[in-house]
Amino acid sequence: MTYNSTMKTAAVIAVIAYRIILWAVRILWYCFKAVVNIILWLLRALFWTMLFLTRIIL
Repeated sequence: MTYNSTMKTAAVIAVIAYRIILWAVRILWYCFKAVVNIILWLLRALFWTMLFLTRIIL
């Protein structure tokens, strides 16, 4: 009986840990994608600004 309840408790803890890890990975992935998008947007803006300024200068 104690063995069975210990196994059930371990299984429940494993499932909870697995779900928490999945959520953490998902959140980190969304943060990573957002940061990459912001960096790409800034680089694009910088590129167009430089192009615009060189057009004005030249």
